[in-house]
Amino acid sequence: MANLKSENNKAVLYARVSTEEQASRDNSIPAQIKAIKQFALKNGIEIIKEYVDEGKSARTADRPQFQQMISDAKKNDKIFSKILIHKTDRFARNRSDSVIYKSLLQKECHVEVISITEIFDDSPTGKLLEGMMEVIAEFHSLNLAQEVMKGMKQKAGKGLYLGRTPYGYTLDETTKKLIIDEEESKVVKIIFEMYSNGDSFATIKSHLNTAGIFTRENKAWDSSSIKRIIKNPAYIGQFTWNKTKRSTNSKKDSTEWVIVENSHDPIISHELFYKTQNVIKSKHTIRGKGVKSIYLLSSMLKCGHCGHNMIGEKKKHVSGKVYIRYVCGNYLSHKLCFYNFVHKDAIESLVFNNIREILNTGKVDTNNVVLVESKTSDAEKDLLETSLKNIKHKFEKQLEAFEAGVIDLEELQTAKKRVFLEESEVKHQLEQLEKKSQNKNIDKNLKSHLTGIDEILLLNDPANIKLWLKDRIYSIEVFNKSEVLIKYRLPVE
Repeated sequence: MANLKSENNKAVLYARVSTEEQASRDNSIPAQIKAIKQFALKNGIEIIKEYVDEGKSARTADRPQFQQMISDAKKNDKIFSKILIHKTDRFARNRSDSVIYKSLLQKECHVEVISITEIFDDSPTGKLLEGMMEVIAEFHSLNLAQEVMKGMKQKAGKGLYLGRTPYGYTLDETTKKLIIDEEESKVVKIIFEMYSNGDSFATIKSHLNTAGIFTRENKAWDSSSIKRIIKNPAYIGQFTWNKTKRSTNSKKDSTEWVIVENSHDPIISHELFYKTQNVIKSKHTIRGKGVKSIYLLSSMLKCGHCGHNMIGEKKKHVSGKVYIRYVCGNYLSHKLCFYNFVHKDAIESLVFNNIREILNTGKVDTNNVVLVESKTSDAEKDLLETSLKNIKHKFEKQLEAFEAGVIDLEELQTAKKRVFLEESEVKHQLEQLEKKSQNKNIDKNLKSHLTGIDEILLLNDPANIKLWLKDRIYSIEVFNKSEVLIKYRLPVE
């Protein structure tokens, strides 16, 4: 049994709650502390200090208060012999962390970790039960993030608004639907009308600020706030969620987006919204004063000599003629490489004609086709690569345990052999996956993938044409004006 009655009955308590669990009453910090204090009082234990981590996951030991507690436990002059926790999963949801820290506390610091709701004895059965609870906690932690995302997607699919309420609306707390705010919606209409009539972001913000109309936070408007409103489809009644990654703010694959039409009442018409979007596209300026054009091949064009991206540039000849080119970005930015360039119209026509030639002849140089794995293969590969990292991480933990004196050299060597075998198996599975991704019918599949080039060009929408090309072209290497290598992107199942 846990040693509740000992000579030193002084203890500290540790409580933790993750961001996902903030709303749970049973897991809240006050609920944990209350239960631990009641347990301590009942068993004659004196709590001398509290360590609390709010909004921290137990999947990692990177928790400030947890680390402070471990540091205090290592001190020779510490006066506590117990750490009280509400449940095993409050201490750690990572099995390796749990084993290492508990061993360190018990063997070196002579401090016992006691779960007040799961009292385990020191018998083999007790140790087995404790280990099982730690494994279950680790599984729950890994599964929780997926379940939270699944639940949020279901809510989003029903049009229940998630995220920050856009300016011009309020949120009905009962239905979780957006409701038009009469006063703010007038400002939204002014912003769209002014921009559609040719006013810039700077002009609109100045107009609002001068008129004494401020943001919801009672701050002055800036150009980026105006732009966010103009680009937000919420104002035509469309709810869009899960488009960007929180950590990097980069766009996710469109297959992960959740888009719900007619989710709520619109503030502006579809006609006005798409008129403003076209104005934004027409003002898309890339390098050089006054260039109002979309460079269809930017991010795809690479300098064949140094590998850097080629950048759109407008240059005026002494004769007055204007040349629009793609130029080696390494040269333009750092004066490295050399002035390797190709005319915009010429290279774009060459690419379109090359696509048409493939469609007409069906012949493809397979060396110029890059196979891109399907989502399923991608996920499987990510899983294996994550598994590989976890295996390496496990051995690093074993090394830490050895250095801390928790395990001896023989146990470390056994762990090293086990890790080597696990690592070899995962690497073998990765190699097999790479072989599976090879596709024998490249010619036919690429032709099918490129079908529709003329239809997309007929739309005369540069932004959509560029997206279509990026989905099909891996890279275009330019060695000089006449030597160009096009590599196509082909999804494989």
